[in-house]
Amino acid sequence: MQLDFQAREIAAILGTSNRFDDLYTAISIDSRQIHSDYHTLFFALPGKQTDGHHFIAVLYQEGVRGFVVKKGFVTDPYPEANFYEVEDVILALQLVAQYHRNKFDIPVI
Repeated sequence: MQLDFQAREIAAILGTSNRFDDLYTAISIDSRQIHSDYHTLFFALPGKQTDGHHFIAVLYQEGVRGFVVKKGFVTDPYPEANFYEVEDVILALQLVAQYHRNKFDIPVI
């Protein structure tokens, strides 16, 4: 999904805080498909096979600096990143998508 959100907007949507005022131009739920690194907001979704939280260390090394994670995730080893801690990462993704969709006056089919 293409977007343009400031970190403070994401924090407001999710009811969390941010460390740095970064700009996100893409979101991702798949660590294998990240193309813009620094400007990507990664949602660490839980899954049957794996958990998105397991890929955060590698993504951080590759330059990703925005993560939406489940509350309680240890963020200390990542001093240059924004972590948006939420109760439900899937719900957080839905909230951001809804906010983005509401920016447009286009009929939904």
